[in-house]
Amino acid sequence: MFALRQQGKLRVHCESFADPLLLPRAQRQVSLQHTVDRYAGRLAHYALLAPLDWFNFFDFWMVPDHKACQEGSNNARKNAQR
Repeated sequence: MFALRQQGKLRVHCESFADPLLLPRAQRQVSLQHTVDRYAGRLAHYALLAPLDWFNFFDFWMVPDHKACQEGSNNARKNAQR
């Protein structure tokens, strides 16, 4: 599902993408890569329709709190030793 602002209105585009998502055991990696490539193609299509109308909900610019990261690493190390 993609929502784009077009001609002053918000338009929702829905496409059936992979229903069901078939990943046969013998060709799982190839099938998954094909699906990822198809998704990237659809994302590129809609991004080109409205290149300035995108928002990433993940704050990837946020600098991590180094103390919290260190505590998380220490906890993971303790749990791995158990």
